[in-house]
Amino acid sequence: MRFLTTLLILGIACSLHAQTAYWATTYKEHINRGSTVLIAKEGYTFEQTSYGLYIEKYYQNSEHPLREVITYADRRKKILEGPWKVFYSNGQAQVVGRYSEGEKAGRWYFYREDGELWKTCTCTDGVEDCELEKEEVFSEVPPANIRDYTQPVKATDVAASSDEKPIFKVVEEMPRFPGCEEEHSLNDRQQCAQIALLKNIYSRLRIPSGYDGPEGVVVVTFVVEADGAITNARIVRPLEERIDLVALDLINTMPNFIPGKHRGESIRTQFNMPIRIKLE
Repeated sequence: MRFLTTLLILGIACSLHAQTAYWATTYKEHINRGSTVLIAKEGYTFEQTSYGLYIEKYYQNSEHPLREVITYADRRKKILEGPWKVFYSNGQAQVVGRYSEGEKAGRWYFYREDGELWKTCTCTDGVEDCELEKEEVFSEVPPANIRDYTQPVKATDVAASSDEKPIFKVVEEMPRFPGCEEEHSLNDRQQCAQIALLKNIYSRLRIPSGYDGPEGVVVVTFVVEADGAITNARIVRPLEERIDLVALDLINTMPNFIPGKHRGESIRTQFNMPIRIKLE
């Protein structure tokens, strides 16, 4: 019996090795030079690079254009480290960026399916400062009045809430601004929502009378609750007291979002919103 068990184990091992060799050959043009293929199967490879990182790659179909590239610092895939890419079904890059010690870092680029760059983000210390490539999306939208502030801002810890459910920073489906749910795909809804969010913010932005600087970016963090409500808004990168108050008001007067989701369940999600202040 032990002999038969040993033969069975050897047979399975040989079969797995053959499968890995077959798919590694199939996807060889996408394997990094010098990498060791650890796992290869239909639609998926996992390799260790010559410089010690680990890369997961997902493939679209039998013609094997890449669908997603994820780089990790460790074999157990606990810490993101290095390039991260997502592709459309036609092979065109959709999102290109990188991680450093588990956080988004540096410049991130977002493309439409035809290859047009539509958004770039600079990621520093967990904060994303994003710009649309086409600024005319905000043109000819009349600014709205905002209320005057007479009380100082009270900073609220994001984690402090009567709701004991945890707050997530990264989820499978991030919260998004409402109004784009008729778009066909999740990617289209996300792109549409990003544009709508920025349009909402900048169309209502009113610089306080007499303000003459500084210019720059104020960053507000807030929680999108499981029902989409905006709560716990606070400044994480201040610019100037009056501008900080304006930024908080813009966030607190936004409509409810489409909540973030993880494994199909709506959950509480932290959301960072950079707002660029530029004087005419």
